Amino acid sequence: MLTLLFMSTTTVKLRWPFWAGLAMAGAGLGLAAMIVLKPGEPPLLWSGLVMAASAILELTGGLALFRRGGAGISHTIIGGVAIALGLTLFAVGFTYPGAFQAQTSTMLLGVFFLSTAIACAIDLFVDRPQALLAQALEVGVSFGLAVLALWGWRMATPTAVATLIALDLLFSGLALAATSAALRSHPEDTPYHGYQERLQHASQRLRADAST
Repeated sequence: MLTLLFMSTTTVKLRWPFWAGLAMAGAGLGLAAMIVLKPGEPPLLWSGLVMAASAILELTGGLALFRRGGAGISHTIIGGVAIALGLTLFAVGFTYPGAFQAQTSTMLLGVFFLSTAIACAIDLFVDRPQALLAQALEVGVSFGLAVLALWGWRMATPTAVATLIALDLLFSGLALAATSAALRSHPEDTPYHGYQERLQHASQRLRADAST
């Protein structure tokens, strides 16, 4: 994944999906720095706002990849869901302080991380995108975050919520940037390996089943 990032910075002109991914990773690092440097518990509504703003980057970056024939389906779906969840955390926390406790937020994040892992895993095994390593890493990290969130949500604090969001943004952003780099470094390759052949094979099987 790091090799793809390096190649993209030296051999091709960088475009929006790559920068969107780096901005997401930067937002995750910024949120992590706030946790470490600022004393006290970070407000839940600001964690939700950072999540929603970064999800807009993932959604638009995924759409840009998809329009250019890249592997952006999972990023588009995940970005849309993350916008809704992040805005919900922010809006409820802003309107009704204390209504969304850290435990409830962590449980919702656990479900979101699990959904992210499933969506990326389906894209990984069915579509086989170019950036397999980046996608596999995102699947592993999302599943690990889901396990942590769903297992320890009863003991969660606002710091735990912010930490989970920061880690998710970091690895999701790197995955988006690596996917963009793979497309721009190897434009001659199809974004989904063997995708057309598998569609044709499935279509032939459906026609054969229908004729019998």
